[in-house]
Amino acid sequence: MTSLSHGTSQVSAQDGVIEARFIGSFNALGVQEYARKVKALVAGFDGAKFSMLIDNTGFEGGTPEAYQTLDNYNDWLNSQALIAKAFVIQSTMNRHILMQRTPALATQKVAFFTDINEARAWLKKQDDNV
Repeated sequence: MTSLSHGTSQVSAQDGVIEARFIGSFNALGVQEYARKVKALVAGFDGAKFSMLIDNTGFEGGTPEAYQTLDNYNDWLNSQALIAKAFVIQSTMNRHILMQRTPALATQKVAFFTDINEARAWLKKQDDNV
């Protein structure tokens, strides 16, 4: 039996900000695909500082293995030139689960928003303070 990836991620970068959007429910393979996309973008930055905007408004959840994979990815991210990460998230429950299941986030400068423009403004302030 073949394992299939669950969950869709869209990732792009502009002006030193990686924007990611999560849609659906994720398993470990879905998170691995997301991590590969981000790692490719970060490699292209050649060590330059960057920020991240994570749009979780379409995120529906993840398996325990998905969160473990996400935590491993965030451990890697902690060794990169990440300035700050802004999450756009509608559900306080999803926020709670994310922080509980992904302890590597605790060492990152993160903030949560319900409005994407507020998240972008906050990230710009963090970039300006570096």
